[in-house]
Amino acid sequence: EEYIIPFIIDGEPNSSNKDTECFPKNLKALSGARELLGININEMGRNAAVIKVVARISGLKFDILWQRWERFRKRRYRLITVFSVLGMVVALSILYIMYGQYRKIQVNQARAVANQAERLVAEGNSILARRILLEVLPESSDLLSYPYVAEVEAAFRLALKCNDLIINHEYEIQSVSVNSTGSLIAVGSLDGQIGIYDAKSAVLLKTFI
Repeated sequence: EEYIIPFIIDGEPNSSNKDTECFPKNLKALSGARELLGININEMGRNAAVIKVVARISGLKFDILWQRWERFRKRRYRLITVFSVLGMVVALSILYIMYGQYRKIQVNQARAVANQAERLVAEGNSILARRILLEVLPESSDLLSYPYVAEVEAAFRLALKCNDLIINHEYEIQSVSVNSTGSLIAVGSLDGQIGIYDAKSAVLLKTFI
């Protein structure tokens, strides 16, 4: 009998109600000199109940084992905390390095676009130069947008100095003529339509068919 340690996870020992009784009849039939006491997990908690079983088996005091368990639990908690913090530091360091590499790629791309825009301006196509430069200009509210690159700003200023004109003609343009004063532009399309535009504002003034 002294080697039997009941470990109760549900029910009641020596209960008058058979539905709640947790001891089997053979255990209740033991005729030892002492009452057979179980260790109830619901009263003590899982950890305390297990440690009490170990204390009975080993002949040690429960308080001594419980203090050892508390020290072990605190050490484990500190280790988990330290490793969690280290993991976060490593993860943030990796993200910082990756973000730095991403920024370098963006800077190189922006410089390449700036070079292309300068070539377009030299070829007389400053409108397309402005369009591609707008794609690499920084946006203050977006951390993933392109960073400020001095070459992009210089190319954009260069493209803005050109007085290109955009004419939105309805049909495909076949020919373009400018009057002697440079104030009017005549645009002829494939359908035979001729549009007269203001040379400064690109506003359609008149149409001939």
